[in-house]
Amino acid sequence: MTTHFSEATLAEARRLVEGFSGRAGYFIHDLRTGESAGLNPRESFPTASMIKLPILVELFYQTADGRFGLDETRIVRAPDHVGGSGILRHLSPGLHLPLRDLAFLMMSISDNTATNLLIDLVGREAVNARMVELGCPGLVLRHKIDFTHAWAEADHLAVGTPEDFARLLERIWRKDILTESFCEEMLRMMAGVGAERAGRWLPITSPSGRRRILPDCWNASGARTF
Repeated sequence: MTTHFSEATLAEARRLVEGFSGRAGYFIHDLRTGESAGLNPRESFPTASMIKLPILVELFYQTADGRFGLDETRIVRAPDHVGGSGILRHLSPGLHLPLRDLAFLMMSISDNTATNLLIDLVGREAVNARMVELGCPGLVLRHKIDFTHAWAEADHLAVGTPEDFARLLERIWRKDILTESFCEEMLRMMAGVGAERAGRWLPITSPSGRRRILPDCWNASGARTF
């Protein structure tokens, strides 16, 4: 892995990981220079809600294929409500929401009800096949969000590698998948996500990404402009 990142910074990262009681990994890729650095970048970890990024990408691919339009609506029924993060489970059943709004809720506030509705729409197998096609085979959606399993089985929902998440975000950021307008719309939906997490340590002006926490599981990914 080629890198000219600060040796002091990388040494501090190694020190923190070595002193950590669990498993950890990261991957950094400078979009300007092509330089990269990482630790366990191809090791598979539970993703928690970071898997919502591949779901978003597949939604836009199926939209581009003409299977549906982002302005088409879906009804949010009582049985669709899922615990955890989000607002839809707190609202009255029977709402008609455009797919665009469901996607925005999934990414901006990590709404789990919106996420499961979109998984039902695009299909788990389609998400996984798309990740293979895009060169990110380590990103695997295993099930819908189900808190009867999630708290005890961190990898029940999905698994992924740090490098594959970074590569997928890079392709969206560079707008070399789908169309420029679709990539811009995905970035809009991610704008500001996680800025209160890793972003608070960086002098960032434009964060876009995905982050999520489960018990014993903390994840974050993002593309940032300095």
